[in-house]
This record gives sequence, C-alpha cells and structure tokens, in this order.
Amino acid sequence: MLALTLDNFERIQMEMPSHGVVSLRRMSIGEFDYFRVAGRYISEETGQNTGIFNLLFNLAAAGIMSQNDKATFKGLCEEIDTIMQVPPPYANPGRFVSYFKVDAMDRACLILSPLMRLAEKYNEPYHVLLCNALPGEVVYEDGLQIVVEMPELPKMRRIILPDSE
Repeated sequence: MLALTLDNFERIQMEMPSHGVVSLRRMSIGEFDYFRVAGRYISEETGQNTGIFNLLFNLAAAGIMSQNDKATFKGLCEEIDTIMQVPPPYANPGRFVSYFKVDAMDRACLILSPLMRLAEKYNEPYHVLLCNALPGEVVYEDGLQIVVEMPELPKMRRIILPDSE
C-alpha cells in the first residue's frame, strides 16, 4: 500500500493509471471556498449527489469491484484515516454532506486522486461541485473540511394536471 504524503503524491499519480481524471491541482477554483467530488446518484437522505466515498462503498457492496480493488479501497480508507479525521456527525447517520476547503487543496488531492482513479476504473462518472454558499447548517469544521446538515427534504406530492387541448 502506498502511503499518502505530499512527498510521494506525484509518484502515486504515475503508478495509478488514469483514464482522464481531472487534476484538481490544475483547476482554476481559487474564487470558490469549498468543493466536493460527487457521483451521479442522488442520496434519498440528503437530496444531494453521493460523495466519492459513498460512490465507492456502494460499488464494493454491490459486488462490482474486484476483490483486489476492494482491498485497495480498504487500504486507501485506512491511510486516509491517518490524514483526516472522520467528522463526528458521521457517527450518527443522517442528512450530512462534506465539503473540502479550497485552501486545503494539496491535502485534499492526496485523498481524492486515488479515489477518483478507482471510480474511473469502473467507468463511474463523478463531478466536482464548487460553491461559496453552503446548502445547510455547518455542524463540523476542521482545517481540511466542513460538514453541513441538510434541511429535511420536503415531502413530494403528485399533481395531476388536466389535459390541455
């Protein structure tokens, strides 16, 4: 397993083949305060796109990932736990969404780049969400990330419109 440090970031980039991964370091996002990497699926709890961690957890749980890649993902998660704290709100699942701070881009790249490459290996699309205004109340913050609690989603009701002729 590769240790994730700023010193070996470029080596990790070269050893993990990419199929077009976005280089977060090269993106011009200086005018934004926060970002997250999210998949295409919408969480029923938050109403937001699932983050890269949940995207990969779901691929592993669904049996889509190979055993080797599951082990790689597990190892990455263990390494990531040494770099960043798992936010306390996640101890009680709910309507929480994490964002990285643009100011902590170098550290965020250490965490996200290998995960993005793993998603690409399985042709799982993701996108980078950039923002200044946050969609919920901040419930946790450290030097790398913030966590917001999303407001409760409104109950939807079906409205049937009359045929227009």
